[in-house]
Amino acid sequence: MQRLLLLFFLSTAIMRYDGNAQIVHNIYDTLCSGDVLYGYNTTGIYRDTFRVGSTDSIRVLDLTVIPRIGAAPLPRWFNTGTNGSGGTLPALSPDSRWRVSTNMGGPYNPAVVMSYVPPNYSASAWPDCAWISHQASTPGSHSGNMIYYYRIDFLLPCFDSCGSSFNTDSVFCLMLDILVDNSVQEVYVNGVPQSASLGGVIPVANPYGYVGFQNAQKLSLTLCSGWKRGYNSLIVQIASGAPYAGFLAQASVNAPPPPPAVQASFDIDPVVGGASSAVDTGCAPFTVHFLNSSVSATGFIWDFGDGSPQSNVDSPTHTYHNPGAYTVTLIASSALCGLPDTLQKVIMVYDYPVVNLGPDTVLCSDAILLQSKPPYTDVGYLWNSGATTPSWTATQSGSYWLEIDRYGCAARDSIDLVLNYAVQADLGNDTGICDRDQPLILYANQPPGAHLLWSNGLSDTLMEVVRTGVYWLHVALNGCESSDTIRVTMVPTPVVDLGPDSIICEQFPLRIGWTVPGAMYSWNTGEETSHTEVSATNDYVLTINLDGCIVRDTIGITAMPEPVVELNDQDICPEQTIILDATYRTGSTYSWNTGEITPGIAVQSAGTYWVKIVSEHRCIGNDTVLLTFYPKPVVMLGPDTVVCEETPLVLVPFRINADSLYWSDGSVENTLMIRHGGEYIVTAVNKCGLTMDTIGVRQRYCDIMIPDAFTPNGDAKNDVFRVLGNVERMEGFRLTIFNRWGRELFHTQDRRKGWDGIYNGHAMGVDTYVYMLEYSIEGAPYLRKGNFHLIR
Repeated sequence: MQRLLLLFFLSTAIMRYDGNAQIVHNIYDTLCSGDVLYGYNTTGIYRDTFRVGSTDSIRVLDLTVIPRIGAAPLPRWFNTGTNGSGGTLPALSPDSRWRVSTNMGGPYNPAVVMSYVPPNYSASAWPDCAWISHQASTPGSHSGNMIYYYRIDFLLPCFDSCGSSFNTDSVFCLMLDILVDNSVQEVYVNGVPQSASLGGVIPVANPYGYVGFQNAQKLSLTLCSGWKRGYNSLIVQIASGAPYAGFLAQASVNAPPPPPAVQASFDIDPVVGGASSAVDTGCAPFTVHFLNSSVSATGFIWDFGDGSPQSNVDSPTHTYHNPGAYTVTLIASSALCGLPDTLQKVIMVYDYPVVNLGPDTVLCSDAILLQSKPPYTDVGYLWNSGATTPSWTATQSGSYWLEIDRYGCAARDSIDLVLNYAVQADLGNDTGICDRDQPLILYANQPPGAHLLWSNGLSDTLMEVVRTGVYWLHVALNGCESSDTIRVTMVPTPVVDLGPDSIICEQFPLRIGWTVPGAMYSWNTGEETSHTEVSATNDYVLTINLDGCIVRDTIGITAMPEPVVELNDQDICPEQTIILDATYRTGSTYSWNTGEITPGIAVQSAGTYWVKIVSEHRCIGNDTVLLTFYPKPVVMLGPDTVVCEETPLVLVPFRINADSLYWSDGSVENTLMIRHGGEYIVTAVNKCGLTMDTIGVRQRYCDIMIPDAFTPNGDAKNDVFRVLGNVERMEGFRLTIFNRWGRELFHTQDRRKGWDGIYNGHAMGVDTYVYMLEYSIEGAPYLRKGNFHLIR
């Protein structure tokens, strides 16, 4: 944030220096944007030259131009440790707004979010605030009694949205809730102490009274005076005793009672007819009454969206004379400074639809499809038959009407129909027949009373055709006539032969078919070619059409499957023989990559083996198997060793490919703990066999030992510094650990316990430390001192 450098007011008349002209103004260090009197229309910081009084002296001033109209900062802007978006900043990060100093005059450095809450501190009472201090890593620690000043700077515009100046008391109020360690001594608004106006809340009588850092003891302040337009500063003075200093605050910004919240609202109520069930649609001309339901508004501006003059009536009535979509806008405002609000709604005005069923008609037809032109969408249809579809089929003579309703705008048209029975001469498509199938019979299925005439001059209901030619039929009934012509071709019957039924292999398709020049082909499998390839068991039928002469043939195909053999991959042990069996059906032959031709082979070594099988129908199959060498287990206990009488020994065998272990004492664990000397045997077992190993253990008495180093790194190895050996013999045991400056870090009287490198909850660093061990054995006292190393 740019800080204000000049905080003074020139009471003498000064003039901007612009050469020959001199304009007299009273100039302040902070100006409002858009003030044409001074000529600064844009916010920012300006450096300008002025002539002062009658002495003609020249001064250069830095002028800060702030927004003329605006809003105060949001409440969360004043929260400590906030990211400005409703959440807190990460630990050890600088606060983006609060700064801290040990002197009121500064210098001020950014406050830092504490890395963790010190002992006895409450966690933040507010989810979007965090504790801050002059430092965070240890956190906020200091010695002796200290005074800290926490400061935040912010900008207020010249006026709020209602035109009230921020130089006026109570236009801007800051409500601040504070937790500190130890007490708040003073609060300064733009350098002015506020304790006198806060009702004796501060300062605390005891300079280091216990004021806060517990939620129930928070301090709440309301600061409504002393603010000004432009840059403002707020300083909270905190007195703190050692060892910690912390600051936690959350705030809300209030002002005098807010202006009314204006809400524009209205409903549409049709007054005159022509409207549909939807009140915002109607037929031209469409008259609408607007029902104003705005909230907290005293003034209204209506724009009806059709170019007509605006209206200031509370609830006006308006007529739309032409069809169209009209956007109605209501602007509601308040005389009490409430911001105006706008609401828009769309009114649809429609023309009456055009319905045209055409002229009255006489037809030679059994039925006619009636429909209106032009077509419409989003309309309702109603025929006098009761149908509600866009079209309807009339099957009798008579009068018919259609009514179309479009958004409540309805229109109707009617038509008179005379329907005479329509005759239809239909001899079918041109065709050909096999010469073996003649004659072809042509039929004339017509209603009673119809007059028939064939191309041969006869009027029978059928005609026989025995040769290639063109033939026609003419039909007449009640003035309605119809004719049709057909060409008939006599075709020599072709021959088709797909051959005998066959047995094939699925993996080797067979091509079947027959060719007749000029013919069309159709298989029962869907193909339309003369030949096709088949690989599945089925009866295949080929249909050949030669100019309408149709012949067929069928062939049966039996498809034998590919030989299937499954040789599964597996492990092979030393000296093991595995039989690979690929036996298939009788009559099959076999070929192995080993050169053998039997159905099965015996193998004793790892590797890849494959076999090829040819069935009696010459179908070919194959498979491959991988045999992987799997060795016997390996287990070793190492050389003979010693076990202390007072300390158990754990035997951990070295093992390879061992699925399980069996010890000579009957246990089946991966390790064996022993306390006595003797001979111990371990047996390793897997699917290929077992292996054994033996170790001799000699038992003896062990002395007390003190290590010279330990590594507390959490790997469960040498993580604790402790006394080793025959600790059970020790009496009056006391072990004490010191750092190199003599501070006691650890003490125990338990012979089995030791130091894990932690002091007061902190992991100690790599260094040399001192131990002192006191004990007695059989009444004789001992004192041992020495150094050891902590290694990480």
